[in-house]
Amino acid sequence: MPSIRLRASQKSQLTSRMVYILGAFGRIMRPSHLRNTFLALLSIFLFSCAAKKAPERLTVIAPANFSGTIAITACDAKALPDRITIDGGGHGTTSICSASPDLKIVVIRGGQSVELPATIGKTGDNYVVSIRAEFKPSAAAQQ
Repeated sequence: MPSIRLRASQKSQLTSRMVYILGAFGRIMRPSHLRNTFLALLSIFLFSCAAKKAPERLTVIAPANFSGTIAITACDAKALPDRITIDGGGHGTTSICSASPDLKIVVIRGGQSVELPATIGKTGDNYVVSIRAEFKPSAAAQQ
């Protein structure tokens, strides 16, 4: 990286210009404005870091003899987000509240796994309330 060499007169001119610009900026921006601007930028940064990407695959563990409709209730604070165990009727819960439109469900049944497309039920403000998929053993055997 090349270094920039300035003569003494250029250094003093540069310094005086920087002092003038910073002084002018300081007269325009009061400390309360600077604080508010800093807090606004900080909150935007924190919100962008806190946003999680929605899952694209959910793992569902099904009983060995299961076939039919998988119905998962979303946004359950007591449930695990990644591994969902369903009962014999196909019902399960998860803690996720958002999902990508192309969500897939990976069903693990009897040591075999099958990937299925999911249908997502959402509220008006885009929260996931239900996830459904059809599991047909005959289709799973063909995969």
